[in-house]
Parts: sequence; structure tokens; C-alpha cells
Amino acid sequence: MSEEKAKKSDEIDLISVFVKLWQYRIFIIVFTGVLSLASVLYALLATEQFQADVKLYKEEAEVKGSQLQSLATQFGFGGMEQGLTFSIEDLLKSRNFQNKIILKHWKNKKNDTLVNLINYWEIEGKTKGEKLHKARLILEDLITTDKDKETGLIVITVLISEPKLAADIANYITTLITDYVTRERKTSTQQNIQYIKKRLSKVEEELAMAENTLKEFREHNRVISTSPQLQLEFGRLQRRVTIKQEVFLTLQKELELAEIELVKEKPVINILDHAVKPEKRFKPKRMIVVIVGTFLGLFLSLLFILFIYIWKYMRDELEKRNVSLSLFKK
Repeated sequence: MSEEKAKKSDEIDLISVFVKLWQYRIFIIVFTGVLSLASVLYALLATEQFQADVKLYKEEAEVKGSQLQSLATQFGFGGMEQGLTFSIEDLLKSRNFQNKIILKHWKNKKNDTLVNLINYWEIEGKTKGEKLHKARLILEDLITTDKDKETGLIVITVLISEPKLAADIANYITTLITDYVTRERKTSTQQNIQYIKKRLSKVEEELAMAENTLKEFREHNRVISTSPQLQLEFGRLQRRVTIKQEVFLTLQKELELAEIELVKEKPVINILDHAVKPEKRFKPKRMIVVIVGTFLGLFLSLLFILFIYIWKYMRDELEKRNVSLSLFKK
């Protein structure tokens, strides 16, 4: 019997809930319809954004040490560069890079002539610095980078209101990065060459001095086989000449390699995919916006009705308690 009563109670509750919702059916329909219409208008009127991206790999710095670097470390010389290290994320956040992107004149549909991004976005400001600052804030939100930790693949994404402009900016970014890395790498190699030449000149002088010392020793000591002291001194002088010769030959080899490296065009940034003009907009996603707006309107309308009934229930309970208190006082 108790189970039947419980089932009956559940049925009554469900019917009661349905009846109460039915009483507010017009409100639910109107409220949901208004939010649905608002979401449709937003989806149609919101500025379209197009996404273009480039995919690239950054060549990792070589860890191998040359003979010259080993000798430089051994003798306490710190002039040799160990390789060019940089972060693409940091480059894109730098004011220098951002200003180059902003001040470049771009072809666009909004204007008949080429304009920079300050004019394209119609940014206002008292000074050029203020305008650049505002433009950099906008640009930071439009450019994102993502790096796969396992493969090292770097994806640079540009999001803007014109598809061709998005692709142009993305490809220009890769040009800026490539030019920067090439220039810095060449500067690093030139610094290495200057260091090697400086060391080569000094080692050549030291080798000549060591050879002259050995020559003078041989001239003054024709017979050394009968003197252990002279043999020991001869061996020491000869080792010094041998060491200086090895260092001199290593420096010459490294100088030739550095000069070859200077003119060799080995890419540090390997572009896997250039940016292409996107055919479809990235956002707004109109179907999703309308569906979410409709369900949000339905949910909020039901939530509003729930609050109404909670408020009515609390009001009735308070009225009952007030009646009970008044009877008690009597």
C-alpha cells in the first residue's frame, strides 16, 4: 500500500509541476523567444573573424662542442659563442616586432589604399606612442602561439576580420622571425670569427717564441745525450712547441669553418605550412550561438519560475507562523 501511495504521490507531484509550468507557458515562450531572437541578431550582426595560422619548427641549437671550444674552456677563454637561443613567444611579445607589424601598410577591403593597423582599427590618441600602445594591446589578443612539447611543432595563429589580411599578417610574422634569426646568427658567427682571429694572432706569436726558444737551446747545447737535466729541459721545450702547434692548427681549422658558416644558408626556422586565406569564418559560430541562446532562455525562464514558487512558499509559511503566534497570544 505504501509503495502505491508513493507512486501516486509522485504522479501528483509531476502533474502539479506540469500544471504550474503550464500556467507560465506564455512567459516561458516569450522569454525563450526573446533570448533566441537576441542570439540570432548577435550571430548575424557580430563582426566576422577569420583565422590563419603558420606551422613551423625551430632547429634546436647544436650541443656538440668543437675542438676550439674545448680548448677555450680548458685554457679559461670565454669568448666563444655556444649557439643562438631564442623564444618565438618572446619575439612576438616584444615591442620591436609588434611595432613592425602595426606600422606596416597592409592591403585590405576596408580601405582603398594600403594602411597600417592603427588606421585600419581607427585608433585615436594624442601621440603616436599612445596609438602604438593601444594597437599593441589589440594585437596581443589577435596573435597566439602554441607549441607541441613532444614534437616541437609551433603554430602561430592570427585572428582578424579579413581572411586575406589574416594570412598576410601570419606570413609576415614568419618573415620577421626568419630575418631576425638569420641576422642574429650571422652576428654571432662574425663575433666568433673575430675572437678566433684574435686568438690565432696571439697563439702565432707564442708559437714563434716557443720555436725560437727551442732553436736557441739546440744551438747552445749540441750534445744533450750525456746530461739528464738538458734532456729534461729539451723535452719540456719541445712539448711547448707541440702544444702551440696543435692550438694553432685547430684555430686555423675553426676559422675556416666559421667563415664557411658565415656564408652558408642553413635555415634555423623550418616552415612546415605557410598561412593561406581561410575560406570559412572562425567565429561567430552562428548555429552554436543560436542553440546556446535558446537553451539559456529556457533555463533562465524555468529558474525564474522556480524562484517565484520558492518566494510564494516562504511567504505562505511566514503567514501561517504569524497566525499561529497570534492564536498563542490570545
